[in-house]
Amino acid sequence: MGGMRRQGSDFEPEFFRIFRSIEDQQKRSAWLQAEGMLAAAPMLRARGLPLAADDPGEVSLEAERAAAEQQMLEALVRSGVPFLLAGPSLAAWTLYPEPGRRPRESMDLMIHARAVNDARAILRDEDFVPDPRGATRTESAQAWRRSKASVQLSIRLRWDFCDHPILNRRFSIAGLQAKSVVIEKPVAGLRALGVEHATLYSALRWVDAVHERFRLVDLFDQDLRWRMLGKEKLAELALLARQRGVAGILAEHLGMARRVFGTPVSTELLHSLKQSGNHERSGSLLGAGRGRMRYHLLGALYGRGLRVRGRHLFSLISPG
Repeated sequence: MGGMRRQGSDFEPEFFRIFRSIEDQQKRSAWLQAEGMLAAAPMLRARGLPLAADDPGEVSLEAERAAAEQQMLEALVRSGVPFLLAGPSLAAWTLYPEPGRRPRESMDLMIHARAVNDARAILRDEDFVPDPRGATRTESAQAWRRSKASVQLSIRLRWDFCDHPILNRRFSIAGLQAKSVVIEKPVAGLRALGVEHATLYSALRWVDAVHERFRLVDLFDQDLRWRMLGKEKLAELALLARQRGVAGILAEHLGMARRVFGTPVSTELLHSLKQSGNHERSGSLLGAGRGRMRYHLLGALYGRGLRVRGRHLFSLISPG
């Protein structure tokens, strides 16, 4: 199921094509910044893009955010509350040469529901307060932000892998913890999602987070992660996606990474995953009708309980 890419010799990833089509240097930088890619300039230069020197302000801000993350992670690890690092922050600390090279707005922490109150107490001790702007549309997570800080840091506690009723409850926190790994930085003893689950989380958040802006840096994470996978991990990932009924979503996300960044995903693997996806309910979140309206309509249909269904129905008629 290997990762060799079968594309024509004249194939140019869309990211590179768009980059080269913007001739004005300032406009290029503005586009990269908007897509969260400006701080990753050294990695892009290594792929042959003629980028100017780094923006020291951009890199400095993200470095300060990384330092704030490290401080908070140290407090959480020290407390003994079990959690797993996930999402963009995990990518920043494991896929990039420096964590400040990956802009991010929040830090995702997977935590068992019975430990949520303990985590909330620690967050309050560290001057965090619930953030209504980051409230989810289901019962799967809660966002917190530091009330007073020079660098804004937001933390999202998640007690389910996904928010949408079609996607949630497919992964248990206990199962994620059993397959978790210890990462070398930024804190000794810090546990995080294993690479297979991190890959699926990236793909599922692309479909699930319809109220968040998708940026190219989110897809770049997947490209970097994929290039680190060996054949054994690829096989385990494909099997896991099929077992959890999300092979079609994974295929769509990886296919997009291949088109945009030239991610070396084989055509055979994409075809195989898409074939499996034809029989999955989660595929109803994809397709031409993908968007907020379809997301909430399906949420109202498949939600468990009146409260969840009511939230999705309300979102169908409310702005934002």
